[in-house]
Amino acid sequence: MKKDAWDHGRVGTTQGELKFGDVTLNNTKLSAVLRNSVSGNASDHYVGLAGEGKFKGSTFERSPSMHSIYCGTKPVDGQAFLLYAENGDIMIGAPTGRVRIWARDIDLIASGGSNDRGFVNIQGSSKVDVRAGKEINLTAATQIGMTAPRQISLSTGGLIKLAGSVKFLTPASLSIPPPGTNTIKDTIEGYKKLINSLFGG
Repeated sequence: MKKDAWDHGRVGTTQGELKFGDVTLNNTKLSAVLRNSVSGNASDHYVGLAGEGKFKGSTFERSPSMHSIYCGTKPVDGQAFLLYAENGDIMIGAPTGRVRIWARDIDLIASGGSNDRGFVNIQGSSKVDVRAGKEINLTAATQIGMTAPRQISLSTGGLIKLAGSVKFLTPASLSIPPPGTNTIKDTIEGYKKLINSLFGG
């Protein structure tokens, strides 16, 4: 694209304009810009098509107020909105707000095919709540771990089942001696201390 091709034409009114050739404040060259007009100033409400440089082939959209996409009145094959990145990451950020996703059903699937891919990371700087109206299932091919520096609580009004080999690693003050070294009463007291330490009783 020739250097003098930038900013060579525009069509518009006092309400808005379609401009062919523009340069943004960060020196990104745009081939075309659809912009909301602001009298005497460059508007920060626009859609731009990058034509040269690092961002060649990119599309920029900026809305100083709300950006709304409403679709799906007549979905095709059940699909109403598609956001697909053939390569690279998809990033959604709201550093001073909240990200909300709601739907009839929600799937989070990581399909990485190696040991260093396929992760799903959920982190909360304060608290993470997981609730279900009926049932929560946790399944792992090899191992499930729970770690807390202070306390892990298990509470139910019904039955707690432990299947397979069970090994309790407890502090020395709560250790349970092997059978035959203490009386039945001492052994029961040891189990009581263990249960109290695990469940806060």
